[in-house]
Order: sequence, then C-alpha cells, then structure tokens
Amino acid sequence: ELEDGVEEYRDTAAVVAVFKDREQKEVEAMHALREANLAKMTMVDRIEEIKFCICRKTASGFMLQCELCKDWFHSTCVTLPKTSSQKKGSSWPAKEVKFLCPLCMRSRRPRLETILSLLVSLQKLPVRLPEGEALQCLTERAMSWQDRARQALATDELSSA
Repeated sequence: ELEDGVEEYRDTAAVVAVFKDREQKEVEAMHALREANLAKMTMVDRIEEIKFCICRKTASGFMLQCELCKDWFHSTCVTLPKTSSQKKGSSWPAKEVKFLCPLCMRSRRPRLETILSLLVSLQKLPVRLPEGEALQCLTERAMSWQDRARQALATDELSSA
C-alpha cells in the first residue's frame, strides 16, 4: 500500500509524509485488531461460536496466544516455538514461550543491521529511489524506538527492579 502513495510523489518530503501516514494507520489497525481479539475471550457465554486460529474454528485443545495480535491458535495448526529449555530436554513451559502467529511472523521487520547495510549500499547508487526513502524512514523509526526503550530501561524504577 505504501507503493501506491509513493508512486504519486517524487520528492523526499512527500515520500516521508506518505510513510508517516501509513505508519500511523498501521499502528491504529494493530490496536483495533488486538482489541477485537482480546474481546473474543470476554464472550465466554458465546465461546463455542467464536472463531480463532488460521483455520477459523472454535477454541479446542491446547492453544497459543500470539504476542502481537493477541489472537489464539490451535497447537495443531501452527508450528510450536522452540524454547531454550526445550533444547535441554525439559518439558515445554508455556510461560517462557513468545509465540508469533504465521500472519504476524510474515509481517516481521528485518534486523536493523540488515537495514543499515542496505542503506549504505543505496547511498552508493547514482539514483534516488522512493523505496530507499521508505527504508530510511523505517530505519529512523527503529532507531527512535531503540532510543526510547533505552531511556525507559534506564529510569530509576526499572533499573532498581
């Protein structure tokens, strides 16, 4: 969808504006999806009607909750995440698991090191690409988040916890 907006514009400011707009819409959409998925579990009186998982069937058996979208998935429909204790041969502790569903996994961002490497390569090109501008925005977004996380972790409340 970002490409649709970028095609209309060729200057950097316009590309950045389109990216920021799409970024805000992405955040709003994720909040709405989380709310809807969390609301499913409050409808216990209708739980046999509520659809979960990629199979769109009702809750049954062992289920995992996605850390990002908060929907629930049958353990038989998704690949179970590997844990550090699983590698050592102990039982599978659900509290330790950070599960991302197939849809959220697909939307995962690349590692920051990979993006930075691409940006360096892009700067060597004699042309300017709108995709490069979008990549720059993505990088700045990730670095800004890292800075905010570091500041939050450095507060007295968290450092003494």
